[in-house]
Amino acid sequence: MENLAQKAERLKQLKELANHPGWQHMAEVMKNEIVLAAFSLAEKRKIDQYEVEFQRGAMWAARRTVELPANLIARLESELTMERAMESVRNAAPQTSATAEKE
Repeated sequence: MENLAQKAERLKQLKELANHPGWQHMAEVMKNEIVLAAFSLAEKRKIDQYEVEFQRGAMWAARRTVELPANLIARLESELTMERAMESVRNAAPQTSATAEKE
């Protein structure tokens, strides 16, 4: 299991990736490809149901890939916030117990 420092480092790396010009270019190209695939699907007069499902799946996968860094960043930020809160509760708990024993 990763510790807080490792997760914080991974979060930093993901933010760098999301802001990297190479990733931004790739994401833009993929978004354009998704739109082109949707137009292609709409323009075909007769299309097999399996091809429709395949195209939909491909567009869904491409969209999820484009969204992946942002989703991972959000998940890591939530995990870090929760773990930091739990750590502060654990650190505060012994003090509270010691105080309770004196009374």
